[in-house]
Amino acid sequence: MSKSSGKRIDGDVVAKALISGIHRVVAQQELLNRINVFPVADSDTGTNLSLSLGSALPILRNGKEKHLGTMLAAIADALLDSARGNSGAIIAQFFQGMSDSAGEISYFTADRVR
Repeated sequence: MSKSSGKRIDGDVVAKALISGIHRVVAQQELLNRINVFPVADSDTGTNLSLSLGSALPILRNGKEKHLGTMLAAIADALLDSARGNSGAIIAQFFQGMSDSAGEISYFTADRVR
């Protein structure tokens, strides 16, 4: 058995990381639109991702939900309700999978979830 480093990734840490990541996607929206070639070069992936992910920001910013599993479920619901285009649907399903896997856990560790 490996020893855990003792570091926990809880709801606060995940929220901060997701807020930062969403802001990065929004900042790079035009680049994502330019490199969008699959399955159709319609140049809207960055826009659709930005609009879809933006719906998670109020949940992440309100700071009320500290429980990791519950927060991921709320994010997944918001993304599923606001998904735009294929990229929005894909990211919504990704977070739905994370939410389903997280269940009732309150934090991640390097060696297991709790």
